[in-house]
Amino acid sequence: MDETEWNELADPRQMLGLLTGIASDRKLRLFGAHCCQVLVDVLDDRGLTALATAERFAEGLCGPDELEQARSAANDAFCEFDDSHSWGPGGRLGWESAANAIESICHRDDLLTFLDGVCLESAVVSAVDQPPQLKRAMRRLALLNQSRLLRDIFGNPFRPVEIDPRWRTSDVVGLARAIYDDRGFERMPILADALMDAGCENEEIIGHCRGGGPHVRGCWVVDMILGKE
Repeated sequence: MDETEWNELADPRQMLGLLTGIASDRKLRLFGAHCCQVLVDVLDDRGLTALATAERFAEGLCGPDELEQARSAANDAFCEFDDSHSWGPGGRLGWESAANAIESICHRDDLLTFLDGVCLESAVVSAVDQPPQLKRAMRRLALLNQSRLLRDIFGNPFRPVEIDPRWRTSDVVGLARAIYDDRGFERMPILADALMDAGCENEEIIGHCRGGGPHVRGCWVVDMILGKE
């Protein structure tokens, strides 16, 4: 696969299949957590806690026991969705789909398998309030946005970019760290300027920093500067 083919893919499930064996658990889990951000208005406290825990686990800020506790609580919340409500994708205004997605990203192993469902469940919830004639289009749009998230997190894994250590000046690293810690991704163009001041002329790096995004935690440029995998 070449760069053009990867950049034109619009189905995150197909993209995830291509990442088997080359994607870190951290980046995959962050991708799943970002997909689930569209669910926050549907989730109860257990779901919100599970979402936050999945991201913390990805960053090494909590252990597997806490992740399992969050998964179990999210599963309990899903099981409370009883037969008095309409089952199926988007049931009870998206609760079933949201609960499924959240429980999935809290699994410790075989995350790639679960992420396929996370993509679909998140897309379903994003379209649940739309008129019937718009639901399919909105689901496709949600999947397209997820594919953009994958490109922000992984760049082009089939044409990796390496950073020159000389570009990691104190200004560049400090700015990247602040962007990451504060989720201040609106400052990405400023990071591009700092990189150019450090001598970086790589068009992919500068173009990504100045592009329209989306940019999220796990962004390949910020991760590369900070030495995250």
